[in-house]
Amino acid sequence: MGSAGGLCSSPRAWGCGWNVTRLLCFAAISWVLVTQVEVGAWTYHYGNKADYSWELARDFCRSFYTDLLAIQNQGEIAYLNNVLPHHRAYYWIGLRKINNVWTWVGTNKALTKEAENWANKEPNNKGRNQDCVEIYIKRDRDAGRWNDENCQKRKRALCYQASCQRSSCSQRGECLETIGNYTCDCYPGFYGPECEHKLTDLMVNQTPTSVSDFEGSELTINCTFKTVNNSTMYVRWYNYGTEALKTELVNDSDVITTLHLDNGFASLTLKNANSSNTGTYVCEVGITARNLSVSGAGTQVTITPVNQTR
Repeated sequence: MGSAGGLCSSPRAWGCGWNVTRLLCFAAISWVLVTQVEVGAWTYHYGNKADYSWELARDFCRSFYTDLLAIQNQGEIAYLNNVLPHHRAYYWIGLRKINNVWTWVGTNKALTKEAENWANKEPNNKGRNQDCVEIYIKRDRDAGRWNDENCQKRKRALCYQASCQRSSCSQRGECLETIGNYTCDCYPGFYGPECEHKLTDLMVNQTPTSVSDFEGSELTINCTFKTVNNSTMYVRWYNYGTEALKTELVNDSDVITTLHLDNGFASLTLKNANSSNTGTYVCEVGITARNLSVSGAGTQVTITPVNQTR
């Protein structure tokens, strides 16, 4: 029965019962065959002998899988249109209008404009009660696209079994489903394939802790850190000026940043320093551009105008 095992674990909840993939469970009134389309850790499932209202279709999916299908990209749509059989009533998916917002019910996330995949002239809310969504599979026109529909119409339930579990990403990041696997978008302060490491483990260190000099001088600040499994490291330098405003520093004629990421070393050189360079300089390090670790107090720089008495 593979990864689809356990579908008949609680058949009484449905009266006639649901059926395990390739295993027919006969009942006195009716029978259902559940079909599985497997792609690694993430599997698609649909009942191919009965059609249901949207609510019953979702109940079925949530009883034995994760939920009605939440579509994430065009590649998934193309895959489904290729492998699923045509059905005259088409398939329900997990998109529904909630408080006038199209929402993926399985993730409780609103449908973004960029992700819309409506058929021509849809959604049209025909009859003012089309709050659920079907997907056209192998339709002559608009194949793979969506149509808003009355939730009481009867269609096939298109379900998915998620690869993301409660323990995924060490509960330190958002688990993002992909076809056949998942990836972790770690919360700030964590990194690693499963977000298993804290960024404090990078042991970021800056020297010197403070420096004072006069206008026109040149000074260098060094930053060392621990590399992670030969991963590409990201380093950014920031200056918290006298007004405590955070400004990212980029290379120009007076600012030079040097990176030796494989060796866990970066430096910042200020050329022709002036009083506007006074502030706290901080080296931030991480394994992703959006998830950087701050290196403690940083380096306090004080630049004195040359016309002031030494």
